[in-house]
Parts: sequence; structure tokens; C-alpha cells
Amino acid sequence: KSLLERDDALEVRAWLQDAAPDFPQTDPAAVAHLPATDAEFDRYAVVVLGAVPWSRAEAGTLDELGRWVDQGGGLGVFAGSDFPSTATSSAAPLPTLLPIAWPAFPPSDAQRAPA
Repeated sequence: KSLLERDDALEVRAWLQDAAPDFPQTDPAAVAHLPATDAEFDRYAVVVLGAVPWSRAEAGTLDELGRWVDQGGGLGVFAGSDFPSTATSSAAPLPTLLPIAWPAFPPSDAQRAPA
């Protein structure tokens, strides 16, 4: 977030799931919630997700994000340490939003590289 904020050509807004309730009032870049409608998403060129626990997103937001991306909205994803398990869960929209094939996680013994 800090790196993006240093670029004067960008207008950065951030929703931090683990932030204190008063955080949006103390950080001018903070928003209180993720966009929830097409009109709210349309205010952005790109949505960047980082280590998102999907179970904590507001109801309907992930469906709206999927529709917005399908209509040409930009999506970037930074993976966290638990990314494979959260991104491939049944609650995660990423398998349908990103142009990659999702392997089984954790990999089976046959898929593991020899030590």
C-alpha cells in the first residue's frame, strides 16, 4: 500500500480487514468496506487483493467482483502464506476469475517433486 501511495499518478484506496474499527477515519486512503455494487466497483480501474480470507468478505461482494472482472474490470492478486488453501476453497471466486489452472492443494505424493 505504501509503495503505491508514493506514485502521484495513482489514487489509492484500501480496505484492510484486520484494521481497527476507527482506521478509515485515521488513514485518508482507507475505505470502510469493499465495493458492493457495479457502480461502486466502476470508480476503480483495478482492484488488488492481498492475502484475502474470503470468509470475511461481505455477502454479495465476491459475486459483484466476479461480474465486474467479467465486464473488463482489472484484478491483481498478491498471495499470502495460506493462499493455496483459501484461494481454492468453495467460497473463493478466484478459480473462476484468474486465467490459471488450479492444482489440488495440498499436492498428492505423486505431484510432489522428489527431495
